[in-house]
Amino acid sequence: MTTEFVNGPDATIPAGGGTATSVASCPPGSVLTGGGFSPPNPLDATVVSSEATGPAQAPTGWQVIMRPNVSGIPTSFHAQAVCAH
Repeated sequence: MTTEFVNGPDATIPAGGGTATSVASCPPGSVLTGGGFSPPNPLDATVVSSEATGPAQAPTGWQVIMRPNVSGIPTSFHAQAVCAH
């Protein structure tokens, strides 16, 4: 079994409020074994959720949603999936 790390697209957390989402998807035939995200400066953003996506018995990716902190500085991040073949 081999492991592959897959990055989702960059998402920019808006300075004025709201949230941003990035999803990293495993290639077909792979199994999700974990996930996370490239951390922005913790003073600039808060994680709303960081969780597996897809069916509960066979998740296919990792989704991360973040919101800005009071600092109001826009920052970028991306979700990361750990996939096994």
